[in-house]
Amino acid sequence: MSELFFLPAQYGDAFFLHCQKGHEEGWMVVDGGPAKLRPKSVFLQEVEKLPRIDLMVLTHHDDDHIEGIRAYVNQHKADNPFPVKTMWVNCARHIDIAQGGSLSAKHASSLADTLAEIQKNQEIEWKEYVTDNVDTSGITFADIDVLSPSEEILEKYIIEYEKKAGVPQPKALPLTAKQEEDDLSVSLKDLALRPKKKLSESNYQVLANMASIAFVLCCDDMSVLMLGDSFAGQIESSLAARGYSKENKLKVDFVKVSHHGSRHNISNELLDMIDSQNYLISTDGGKGETYHPTREALANIICHPGRDYDKTIHLHFNYTLKSIAHKNGFALFNQGEMEEYNFEVHEPTEQTEGCHYRATRYE
Repeated sequence: MSELFFLPAQYGDAFFLHCQKGHEEGWMVVDGGPAKLRPKSVFLQEVEKLPRIDLMVLTHHDDDHIEGIRAYVNQHKADNPFPVKTMWVNCARHIDIAQGGSLSAKHASSLADTLAEIQKNQEIEWKEYVTDNVDTSGITFADIDVLSPSEEILEKYIIEYEKKAGVPQPKALPLTAKQEEDDLSVSLKDLALRPKKKLSESNYQVLANMASIAFVLCCDDMSVLMLGDSFAGQIESSLAARGYSKENKLKVDFVKVSHHGSRHNISNELLDMIDSQNYLISTDGGKGETYHPTREALANIICHPGRDYDKTIHLHFNYTLKSIAHKNGFALFNQGEMEEYNFEVHEPTEQTEGCHYRATRYE
């Protein structure tokens, strides 16, 4: 049976997927959470329990997705056999790996160097550049269709990254607690209709998120739209190119909500192209000046124009709403809204928060 787990990765992402297709089965790891997880990382504890890893994906080059993957590879780089069959890691040559180990006399200094050294003596496949035209026919345990990034976006990001290497990056888009508190007084239906700002690709952080690997995964008994931190417009275009529309929706069991529920990475237009009742929101509330998920993004999921209100929307969190509200200082929902808009919240208990969470599919 196919299963999906998402781990408590603070303000980041970390997912395990067990997939079955016919007589084939496989384990996928998608992202590994932020640096603050060290030295006691749920990701590092749980990933060691997997029987094997057939595909490990680092969706993009951001701290809140990268650290667990980097630490895992660093811990196992001298293992024979290396415990991962295939890795997708865009910008691997820009990801530093701590020196040491016994790979060679010349110690690897980047993830690309490390994987190349491992590949000399072992059967490991790794891709440094994964775009929407990548060939996934060799994956036997699931059908995977990569939706983003495009070659153009990835090339643009790499150029900007190399320009800015070693230069302090701009802060995330400002988002005040007052704005979020004010939105509590706005109905979900009205919030869902709020116009979205168009963000400039000249903003480095916007471009970094646009470089996310986003994909549709289909097994015999599970389908998932994994969006990384991608932007809605990218995914709309990719789905439209595949023949999907408001009239011919992409039907999936789960949608991993982009960028932890940011208002900038979601749109009614994209949601109207998707038929799903289950949405995964991976965050403990955000960090610094950012607050995730935003009430506006949740309003889009719950009240986008194409929503069928006869079907219950299920929001899955890997932290309790109580702990998110405590961290950020404001609630996400008002009393009575779940009944009014026909949605349910699924979350760990206070006793299980901090453990891996298995997402249950609801119809």
